[in-house]
Amino acid sequence: MSLAALLAAVALQTPGVVTSTPVVELLGLTPPEVAARLGAAPDPTADEALRIMDGGHLVEIHPIQRFWREPAMHGDLGVRPGETICLSGVLPPAPGEADGAPTFSRLAAGSRGQFVFVDGVLRSVHVTARRPEGGPSPRDLRAAREHSRRRALNLPWAAAPGRLPLGDGGAAIMRLEPAAGPDAVMTSVCRPTPDAAEGSSVGDDWPLALAGAMVLLPVYAATQPFTAAENRRAEREGGALAAQLALGAELTQSPEEMVHGRRGVRVFRDRADPAFAVVAVKTGVRGSSAGLALAGVRDRRVVWTAGPAATGRLALSDALCLNDEGLLDDGRPGCSAYGYRP
Repeated sequence: MSLAALLAAVALQTPGVVTSTPVVELLGLTPPEVAARLGAAPDPTADEALRIMDGGHLVEIHPIQRFWREPAMHGDLGVRPGETICLSGVLPPAPGEADGAPTFSRLAAGSRGQFVFVDGVLRSVHVTARRPEGGPSPRDLRAAREHSRRRALNLPWAAAPGRLPLGDGGAAIMRLEPAAGPDAVMTSVCRPTPDAAEGSSVGDDWPLALAGAMVLLPVYAATQPFTAAENRRAEREGGALAAQLALGAELTQSPEEMVHGRRGVRVFRDRADPAFAVVAVKTGVRGSSAGLALAGVRDRRVVWTAGPAATGRLALSDALCLNDEGLLDDGRPGCSAYGYRP
């Protein structure tokens, strides 16, 4: 069952436990304090955020999903809920919701965005505008590709279409959606998960499913050892390289020289600003998808970093692949209409 379908099913169940925390009560708190106040997973780490050195100040940008109340299903592949699931979102109060749960669509609309911390305390909260619903027919591959290419339109990370993300550092904050107002609240609705069996039946399609499994199983069995070995290598070598690309570090070599001969690493230069580069490092897997760490380097100084827990949720990996029209394409190595793949 997909995340959207699962949460929609949960949203229809009653009763639910609703908790609301005014955003103004979170301002000035540290990331661990915000997590504790909201009932999120404790102790956020550096690799869960985009971290930027900006004029002597440390800016840390966490995705809103990091502060969803637990137990939460964040949409990461391989992460599954238990008997209860919570959906959280930042939203203004609505008439009639003071004593009840907000609608699923309202919660989902406020579930993506950024918590911005400056010098260790929360400065502002920003909600990403929800994408229009609906898409092309699954059978229309050309329309699906064009729909995917537009998926990352209006990302705030690049100073202009076609530029690499965060070439101007902390100025990207000015391109975020307006900060949540004084009446905004972080609201969570926690309800029992639907019975997994309800979505597990394949009905009359089981012979087709079995035939597909029989075809794919030998392929999986043959390739799995190589895939597992590559993931272990990426976790070991990629993690070590990402550690060298620490925020504020002065590199002894250019990024290209530093990564020469290493697998799972790419360096991108900004054509309009050749002193700036982004280093993309494959770091094993997250759930069942490849992990990716990014570092922005100006001359030889690391000016921003983003760990594997942040690059996907903040769409920084997509921002690597935007062309001059702001659309995803294959103009850079590892990029396609479906984003960046390490």
